[in-house]
Amino acid sequence: MVDYSWVPWFTELARKIAEGGKAELVKKAKQVTWFHSSDDPPILRGGDNVDPFSFIYSLTPISNSFTQRLESAGTVYAVQAALPPRDPCIPRANPTNTLFNDMGKQEPDILWDLFIEAVEDEPEIDDRLFSPVLRINNVGVVKLTQTLFIINATHFLPADTSNKVLPRSEFQKQPENYEEYAARVDAIKALFPNCKPYEINTFLDMQGRQAAAQEPLITNKTSYFQVSTSIDGDGSEDYWAEFVKENAVRTGYKGPPDRAYPVSEPNRGDVVLVRYGVTNGRGIGVVETNGYSAGWRENQRISVCWINKQEAPLNGQTDRRGFGYAGKESESYEAFRQTDGYSETLNLIDRLAHDGKADPGRPAKPQDDVEIRLSSVNQILYGPPGTGKTYLTAPRCVEICDRTGRLTDDQIRERYAEIRKRYQELVGCGRVEFVTFHQSYGYEEFVEGLRPAPNEGGQAGFRLVSTPGVLKRIAERARGDLENAYVLVIDEINRANISKVMGELITLLEEDKREGAPNEVAATLPHSGDEQKFTLPPNLHILGTMNTADRSIALIDTALRRRFQFEEMAPKPELLSVVDGIDLPAVLKTINERLEYLIDRDHLIGHAWLMNASTKADVADIFRRKIIPLVAEYFYDDWRQVRAVLGDTDDFVRRERLSPPPGLDEEDVDERFRWTVRDDFAPDAYRRLISGQSASPEADADA
Repeated sequence: MVDYSWVPWFTELARKIAEGGKAELVKKAKQVTWFHSSDDPPILRGGDNVDPFSFIYSLTPISNSFTQRLESAGTVYAVQAALPPRDPCIPRANPTNTLFNDMGKQEPDILWDLFIEAVEDEPEIDDRLFSPVLRINNVGVVKLTQTLFIINATHFLPADTSNKVLPRSEFQKQPENYEEYAARVDAIKALFPNCKPYEINTFLDMQGRQAAAQEPLITNKTSYFQVSTSIDGDGSEDYWAEFVKENAVRTGYKGPPDRAYPVSEPNRGDVVLVRYGVTNGRGIGVVETNGYSAGWRENQRISVCWINKQEAPLNGQTDRRGFGYAGKESESYEAFRQTDGYSETLNLIDRLAHDGKADPGRPAKPQDDVEIRLSSVNQILYGPPGTGKTYLTAPRCVEICDRTGRLTDDQIRERYAEIRKRYQELVGCGRVEFVTFHQSYGYEEFVEGLRPAPNEGGQAGFRLVSTPGVLKRIAERARGDLENAYVLVIDEINRANISKVMGELITLLEEDKREGAPNEVAATLPHSGDEQKFTLPPNLHILGTMNTADRSIALIDTALRRRFQFEEMAPKPELLSVVDGIDLPAVLKTINERLEYLIDRDHLIGHAWLMNASTKADVADIFRRKIIPLVAEYFYDDWRQVRAVLGDTDDFVRRERLSPPPGLDEEDVDERFRWTVRDDFAPDAYRRLISGQSASPEADADA
């Protein structure tokens, strides 16, 4: 059953804390039974500098001792409201980050000022109260708004990952001040007419919840039903107020079971259109549990989560049955659909049902053999040199951060300037970081390390200070802005010693080990100590590139391979064109077929090097300065193999026999050659490369 009993309990507690003030909170915080162990909880480690936000946030469901803590806190503060259920639908605190006042280092007066105003029925808050708290280290808009919601769930809403189920265009960025936060709350409330913030958050949490091993409430399997609030069928009473109070719908039918309404049919996630008579709408709810599913019992309930409680005259008439199906072809559905008070709610349901991942604002993804889910947080683009791996990181970052859906090659080429501009904006605001791995790259640069810093107070010498690396920095930013996706691009990911660079973080990369996931893992970093357990937030994407010519994917550490989804970036000759009579698609295809035969598919030539060639001279320059040296590197300067790839002629590389020095026995003399890349390639070199035909003596002489 949908249960909001936590709302009056936390509301009463918060107001008693505000009335009692700081001295009483310090006293009572020490009386609460916080954990089973005898260790002091974080809330008490700041001495007498206990603040109300940390106190409330420390009571949220962060462990199995949740009920024990609530019961103890309720007793200490003499809370009269009923104790909340074991699993209330409220934000879950991070057990390693429950404090607002930074272990007593921050003056809590600004926290008290905001808290005292926030518990009022109609709080009058502005940025003067909001921003100072937002700037406290390790607070952030997610944590702050979650706690505001807990203490006054009839006024505030959390700005956290629950918002992700809503249309993306309305919630692209995290609010940076109170004005932006208030505007977001108003925009969300407008989508759920007359619903309380705690009702809205419950629906958003159920729609987007992943930890409960359940699919979203609304999916493409959602069905529609209609019910009358005149449950006795004679129109004498309107039980709408009872439906709202109980968060449930029912029917008063008392006939034989075989003639009963199909009340056992609605499943979790189905939609119920509620009406009075045939021309008056009452609201719309989404089924959470169905008490009738186990069999008919008189006056049983179908528990619903209300998403629209607006009463409105219907633009049309509904079915007269007390309870029944209301598919999209029915009169009941059409009457609600044509009514202004309900049409937007049904539009929202359609968007949620259309995309089973609960992200209605993202366009439908194209189906492609190499399509990779944008929700896959760890991806590696791999392939030989020149296939556009690094080039593609900018579009991929934009796809992930803006949820545009997969862009086609044509779209990327046509809009590349626009994409690059957006990419630079994402870099500028800290949502994208780019780093290149190399053989000397280490854990200290990537995760954290000790760096020298001057001693405090002007004393001589220096001290070693724990300094976050690029991963830890972007992870902290992402954790404070869970609404948006963040991307760490690791170019040449296979050139570093992965075990050395990532250390214990290799475990945290997995999606089910991320913060808030079912199997969340928090690691103790060597330079941070036990007080700062580290997790990777779920909205941080790792996008790597891997040059297979440097190291085959088969040689990559198994631990890395199974934590990433790989997308092959193969050469695409079809993207090239004919230049000055040179059939570049055929040239590249031929070279790569020979390379794959002589070596393997990891050592090919990418199309990117030839993309910008517009003249024969351009093509020759690319061959001379890039392609031929790379092929020579593949064969460790075995020029016989190089010539075989290029058609085994003197068209590109001349071969001149070397004369042995005098004095050698004839049996000791091996055939030796001088290999020279020609300054000017033979006139018909590219055609003969494709055909495999050797040049005629006359052609060689002309060359």
